[in-house]
Amino acid sequence: MDKMMTTILKDLASRTFFANFMVAFMGVTLYLLNTLS
Repeated sequence: MDKMMTTILKDLASRTFFANFMVAFMGVTLYLLNTLS
């Protein structure tokens, strides 16, 4: 049971990190496009 929770938490953490990374990447890209054009 404890192992299961740890695995789920780790999975959630990695997914959240990946999602935040994608959002930040998109934000920076849009910012650069607006600045350069």
